[in-house]
Amino acid sequence: KSDNKIDDATSTRICNHMNGDHPESVYAMCIYALPNNKADLSIKNFKMTGLDLDGYSLSFVVCRGDACEFQTPRVPFDPPMKSAKEARKRVIEEHHRVLTPKLSWLWTVQMVGIGFVVTIGALSAGLLARNLGVPENSIVSKKSIELLALVFAYAHTLEAS
Repeated sequence: KSDNKIDDATSTRICNHMNGDHPESVYAMCIYALPNNKADLSIKNFKMTGLDLDGYSLSFVVCRGDACEFQTPRVPFDPPMKSAKEARKRVIEEHHRVLTPKLSWLWTVQMVGIGFVVTIGALSAGLLARNLGVPENSIVSKKSIELLALVFAYAHTLEAS
């Protein structure tokens, strides 16, 4: 462990800022702190509870169906910070780490399904444009219809999942 400390007042200030101004980051940090099997989980009452040179602490309730459990994971910084001056930079790095989409996400069953529905929607929009008599050289009208179909197809897919 590091010998230097982040004092309690600084830790509290950073945690209050994260919980109040960046709840989406704290939520993502909580998701990231869970084991790999995250299907059908919901998280509530999430917050960052502490920060020091070695890492940060979270607390939240995780539920799967009716079974809920209080969790207080500790997430280490790698490498640990050398001083409190690094805190802002490291928390921002953590924000990006947990909120940046992973390439593997593109290969999930849901994303393959969304890709299929969007493709079908685009093809249907092209047929719709032709059936509505949109002239072939009217790219704006055709693209508007295709975009509208994509939006509806995507919304429908999200609704169904």
